[in-house]
Amino acid sequence: MDLESVGKKSLNEVAALLAQGHEVISAERKKQGDEYVMIEGYPIELELRIAKNDKKFKISQLPEF
Repeated sequence: MDLESVGKKSLNEVAALLAQGHEVISAERKKQGDEYVMIEGYPIELELRIAKNDKKFKISQLPEF
């Protein structure tokens, strides 16, 4: 396992990884005996939500991020 890929990531880092085509998975670190193990969680996805769409912009016509 690449040690750079382990650990907490900011929202910007997660967004960048997803934009590059990587799968990002949540995880939990638990102590078992004298060492810690990583327990995999679930895939993470980001969702864009327009808070107020009174202009009726078509989301499908927004530019890619």
